[in-house]
Amino acid sequence: MKLTPRTVRGARWSVAVGPPSMLLAILVGAWLGHALEYVRVWGTRGFGGLVSRSLHAYMGPVGVVLLLAGVVAAASSSLVAAELERGLEQLRRGMRTGLGAGGRAEAGIGVAAVRRPAIVGFSTLVAVLWLSQLPIYLIQENVEAKVAHIPTPGMGTLSGRHVLAPVVHLGVAVAVACVLYLTRRRVTQLADEVRRTGARLAALRRSAPAAPAPRPRDRWWTPAELWGRQSWSRPPPALA
Repeated sequence: MKLTPRTVRGARWSVAVGPPSMLLAILVGAWLGHALEYVRVWGTRGFGGLVSRSLHAYMGPVGVVLLLAGVVAAASSSLVAAELERGLEQLRRGMRTGLGAGGRAEAGIGVAAVRRPAIVGFSTLVAVLWLSQLPIYLIQENVEAKVAHIPTPGMGTLSGRHVLAPVVHLGVAVAVACVLYLTRRRVTQLADEVRRTGARLAALRRSAPAAPAPRPRDRWWTPAELWGRQSWSRPPPALA
């Protein structure tokens, strides 16, 4: 599927991402931010001992699950791109046939049938990831403290030795957004082209003249239908 230069320029610094991909990116970012913050504070040796002998032992299996989910999501981008290519071809077919008889109906079907992921700006994506990772980090720290029967730190998780945790999570959010941008570049370009073509097709549907209503055919009425069947039947004989 050939894309126009305008489409490629319009998709620059934008990322097409659906709710499942966004949720996975947030979870991966929260896991990476949590792990890197503890590596920053405790070092690589201290982090290994902390994970193996504390409540943070769950982070190992969770990390493996998120890694596998990320691999599957990256591989599925080709399937999403193929679906968008089929939808784009359907919209372009509607553009070609939309001027003929019945074009309004076909154009409406084409616009409604093609589904595409939302396109968000790169800075917006980074902000959403960062603002979603921090609450997850706070919840993790407070739940871990409650399970360990120690006072929950609340917002104190972002102070003291962990005062740079927001900066670490911001760096992770930028890195995750870059990965999404690189792995979903083709999907982003196709989704932007689908949006533009769908808008042109919708405008064509609104401006196209309505198909003339079919003219009713003349109907011949039978005598029974004109005057009723009772007018053509003999009356009963009179009683003597």
